[in-house]
Amino acid sequence: MEKRTHHQVVSAATKATKNLSFIGDKTVELKEIYDEDMLEDDVYSLIKHLFPNSEKWGKEYSGSTVPEGIFTIQYKENSGVMSVEHKHGFTYDCKFTLDRSGYKLGSSENRKALHYIKLLNELVDVSTYCSSGELTSHIFVGNKFRERQVQAMAKFIRKEIAKGHYTKPVFINSKDLSYLYDQFIYNKNKVDKVPDIFYKQLAAIFSTDEIVITKEYIDEKLEDVEIAARSYSILDTSNITRKLTGRKK
Repeated sequence: MEKRTHHQVVSAATKATKNLSFIGDKTVELKEIYDEDMLEDDVYSLIKHLFPNSEKWGKEYSGSTVPEGIFTIQYKENSGVMSVEHKHGFTYDCKFTLDRSGYKLGSSENRKALHYIKLLNELVDVSTYCSSGELTSHIFVGNKFRERQVQAMAKFIRKEIAKGHYTKPVFINSKDLSYLYDQFIYNKNKVDKVPDIFYKQLAAIFSTDEIVITKEYIDEKLEDVEIAARSYSILDTSNITRKLTGRKK
């Protein structure tokens, strides 16, 4: 049953990454072939494979004051002789548009995003789980955004969020989310060797101070995974077999 479920998750993510790459920066061309519900489903399919500890709300809870979903990143980091555990919580919203200029982030969108952040940060479940005591970021995923409005929304949220809180607004184009997932698949053997470093870098990607996650930023952060994986050594079990038995395997 578990294997079947994993296969379904991987299959859904494989299909979703193609869709998300295709729609990136496209708008009117997508009329009648793609919509906001499809974006929501595709984004969750990727997130579910990348982050098993995740939940989808969105259209399933239409009428409730909730974002599209939530996921967590957890890893351990060595600090001298100590091993420190880090736990991050992220919420996300999907924004689909057919407007050539990009998704319109008006004042109502600003207030809604701020409300989501405050609502989630007030939950004891979030504050006790997250190492920082609050969500690390609220992420916007879309096929196209308006650059000025992205910067304006980020400024609004950072200004209005209660003093002492640091949840960040972060934006990513669907094609760049697809690229991130493709890098995860392509480098899966390296990720399996150094999972803590991989998830540390993912947390850094989704909490960038640059507001917008780019392909270049993804490459920069994932470079550390490749470097760390190079130093990973394996035990030559065949050589041990030869020494113990005098035979080559």
